[in-house]
Amino acid sequence: MKINQVWASIIGLAFLTIGVLIFIIPSLSLSLSIAPVDGAIHVATVISFLTGTWIKKGKYVNNPNIFLGVFYIIFGISGFNWAHIIIGTIS
Repeated sequence: MKINQVWASIIGLAFLTIGVLIFIIPSLSLSLSIAPVDGAIHVATVISFLTGTWIKKGKYVNNPNIFLGVFYIIFGISGFNWAHIIIGTIS
């Protein structure tokens, strides 16, 4: 398994957990007003991370990692959330 596959699997499962927890406990989100949107974004990006990891033994894992890395950097900057910026930079 390549390092990109391992990274996408770990971050995908972590984001799935976070996304589900945001729906269950909205106070975990940055703001109560965007909790459903934040949770939905986490769950939607999980699909991309894990799909890229598992389709054709990870042949396409680089594309979701790069795209979602840029997405999470922008998402983190817009909300001043360092965790998203760090995850985006690593991706």
